Amino acid sequence: WFALFFGVYFIVFALLTEIPVVGPWLAIAFEIPYLVLCFGISQCTFLLVDCPEMKPLDTFKESWRLMKGHKWRYLWLSLRIVGIPLILIMLGYPLILLVVIAEDLVLQGVLLAIGLPLLLAGLVWIICIFGRVIMLPVVFFETIKGEKTPIGPADEEVSNDGDPVVL
Repeated sequence: WFALFFGVYFIVFALLTEIPVVGPWLAIAFEIPYLVLCFGISQCTFLLVDCPEMKPLDTFKESWRLMKGHKWRYLWLSLRIVGIPLILIMLGYPLILLVVIAEDLVLQGVLLAIGLPLLLAGLVWIICIFGRVIMLPVVFFETIKGEKTPIGPADEEVSNDGDPVVL
């Protein structure tokens, strides 16, 4: 059912976004629930590695529970990982391309002086911080896992008054 739902979802999304006036707004409207869903289940892989005995459906539920209240933090982390170098490259690359069109040598120098550092900063960001970027989602998972410990049969102990106590 999950695959069928997303198949229909993307077909409707693709058809509706072809409408010129309404398309961009519908694209945004379809993208927001998709991102919420993706961020909600983003920790499933880490949960499967951390607790291999968990059932797949339980990992989705646990991931959703762990990410409750943390989706904005994860969005901000994702934008910092990908967004900053992408913005730098997207600003620098067109300026370098404009050097070819510009006829004035002073304008060419200014475009290169602005565009080249932006492009290089984005590329250096990606190259130098790549190892850390790979580890950031893992660190994020460990952080939210520490804040919200899972309660399972092995983690419960019954107190004298009959209420479960988390160890």
